[in-house]
Amino acid sequence: MRDRTKKFYSTLICKECGLKMTIPRPRAKKRKEGHIKTMYCAVCKEERDFIENNYSRMKKGGKYEK
Repeated sequence: MRDRTKKFYSTLICKECGLKMTIPRPRAKKRKEGHIKTMYCAVCKEERDFIENNYSRMKKGGKYEK
């Protein structure tokens, strides 16, 4: 069965190396700006803290930049 939940894409930035990753989240479970998520970093080759940056792609008026 297909998941019909609207998704919001959050950008996560590694605190150590600066790697940027994008992850999908359901809109209802959007995290606040600056939320810390611990996950595996492909550059550092170990688990690191990533900072969530939700609004970096937003323009005035709530439209996304491309």
